[in-house]
Amino acid sequence: MKLLIALILVASFLTSPSTTAQTSATSTTIVDNLADMRWLKAANPETYYREDIAKRQFRFFEVLGYSSEIHEVGKLNYSRCYAAKIRLDRIDGTTDMPRSLEHGELNNKASVFAQAYNKLMKNYADSHGLSNCRAELIGTKPWIQSRITCGAKAKTRDWLVMTMQGQLLL
Repeated sequence: MKLLIALILVASFLTSPSTTAQTSATSTTIVDNLADMRWLKAANPETYYREDIAKRQFRFFEVLGYSSEIHEVGKLNYSRCYAAKIRLDRIDGTTDMPRSLEHGELNNKASVFAQAYNKLMKNYADSHGLSNCRAELIGTKPWIQSRITCGAKAKTRDWLVMTMQGQLLL
């Protein structure tokens, strides 16, 4: 009896107008996301970088998955070192759950593009004073990022105090 009631409820839910509308809206969104991502097929990160530098347009690209990711920079480094002078552009349509083969390929292209572009822009930013942090310390060794501490040891809110094997690096 309980199984019969459960089957009736599931059947009524699946045929309800709101479920049908939600499914069609999701399908439309996926198509739109792919259209928004197709520019990546021909995108060259070096060309975008050169054009942005010429226009003095400083940005990093962010991709979405389980959470947002700023390749080659990291969220903490971005917020503490670059956010004041470099904007963050999200590549719309990126996700960790691609809905088709093309969507998966475009997601991969987005990650590769963002990684190459962000690396170029980070190097430029560090060498041209667009960072609020010391370039030789941020991002040079993977374990340094995880050792950044802010708070009681920091002189002001905007300073980063880094520790490496017990030594204080400013």
